[in-house]
Amino acid sequence: MFINHQLSYILTSQDIYLGFIYFFLILIVARYIGQKFYANNPIKFYILPALALKLIACVILALIFHFYYGYGDSFNYFTGATEIWSAFKDKPSYAVELIFKPLSQCSAKALTYAVHMDYANWGDATTYMFKISGFIGLFCFGSYLPIALIFSAFSFYGLWKIFTVFYKEFPQYHKLIAVGTLLAPSALFWSTNILKTLCAFLLLGFYLMPFILYLKKPTS
Repeated sequence: MFINHQLSYILTSQDIYLGFIYFFLILIVARYIGQKFYANNPIKFYILPALALKLIACVILALIFHFYYGYGDSFNYFTGATEIWSAFKDKPSYAVELIFKPLSQCSAKALTYAVHMDYANWGDATTYMFKISGFIGLFCFGSYLPIALIFSAFSFYGLWKIFTVFYKEFPQYHKLIAVGTLLAPSALFWSTNILKTLCAFLLLGFYLMPFILYLKKPTS
């Protein structure tokens, strides 16, 4: 069900230069990680191309949300993030309250910034998305595209964990595994921007390896 957000936009002129900066900062960090942890592993060559494609998909989807759909879950989550950013600019402690405390325990002053976040019918999962996007937004000057790019990078990390799990089992099929886990439309395109799907991919990546090891554990 769609519930009106406060924002009629998600992208501003600030996203043009900040998005460019964060795009390449993420790739630089990924390149360092690839050289440090996968120096002698052939799969390191998948990291930068796959991540770059995912970040490009993030930008494209953000443009579609902004100029074509004009609404969506990303608008709602980003509206919550902008409220936290506004609280932070006034007084950082208000933002800390909104991020780390249940809204019912936040001060009256902090809640004046949480008009959208404090809507009574939000579920816990939606409220957590407000808080997560708001926390990331503190390091992105409250700008949508940098937040979306960081979300997408975390999603890629989860997908990369999934890729490495299957690669360890079937190293001879690494190309097919890369296509299925890193480049499939759901993985490449629809797990970008500020969406719950990204968190799901990240957590799935962390839990898949222990689950596989548990299945392979010999029974006594």
